[in-house]
Amino acid sequence: MRILITGATGFIGNHVVTELVKSHGSGNEIVATSTSLEKARKTSWYSDVEYMAHDIYDRTVDPYELFNKPDVLIHLAWSGFPNYTQASHFEHVLFEEYRFHKHMIASGLKRLVYAGGTYAEYGNHDGCMKEEALSDPTTPYSIAKDTLRKMLALLAQDATGFSLCWCRLFNVYGEGQNKGTFLAQLISAIKNNEKSFNMSAGEQLRDFIPVVVAADRIAKLAAAAEAEGIYNICSGTPTSLRTLAETTIERMNASIHLNLGHYPYNTHEPMAIWGDGTKYADLQL
Repeated sequence: MRILITGATGFIGNHVVTELVKSHGSGNEIVATSTSLEKARKTSWYSDVEYMAHDIYDRTVDPYELFNKPDVLIHLAWSGFPNYTQASHFEHVLFEEYRFHKHMIASGLKRLVYAGGTYAEYGNHDGCMKEEALSDPTTPYSIAKDTLRKMLALLAQDATGFSLCWCRLFNVYGEGQNKGTFLAQLISAIKNNEKSFNMSAGEQLRDFIPVVVAADRIAKLAAAAEAEGIYNICSGTPTSLRTLAETTIERMNASIHLNLGHYPYNTHEPMAIWGDGTKYADLQL
């Protein structure tokens, strides 16, 4: 089986390729792509895969032929990070993504594991989210993602021998995460010996999942032909932001002061949202 991973040098993509090499490399051809050859050369997996630097939105190249007709695509590429509110997500990126995937499917791709879905597709609702819940995105980024999912689902209905698995990722954290994320900023402040760390009151409940766990599940879903539709990639456990901060400080044996309540809560985010991971667990992968 020939497996293509886009966004391979990104935060999650890097870990997915590592997991594929470690657990799924035997008998499979692993092809990784991103726009940065320089970043790829610095990874632990570079010499173990077939790597091609490429812009998948380049319309002058046939990506299916370029990547030598992959059987499975694990897709993690998306431009426009980390600004989730800019209109380009649905004015530009959405249509480039659809064009790319439509071509890959029409050319003979057998399976797409879209690993870039987001819990933000559920919208500004509190509680435990199951996959069958109606989507209700509220930001340009989540609207674009949810729209793409619906468009790809329509393509999948008419494509013979093709299956679609849509991964909705919750709060993934770990090595290589964006420096602007809450946890990365806290760790940076601790390492810089700062005396205090400004944050909200920290009562928000979120679903935090280590990136190595998320990557393992994505890799396993790629090989599970029976897994179709939406799958939450989550821990299933709600944890407050304050608890996350306090456990991180304790784990790092630090004494930094949390300046709780310095920032107001974001009005476009739910106060308490976490995932139900039963559907994935039932696969017993």
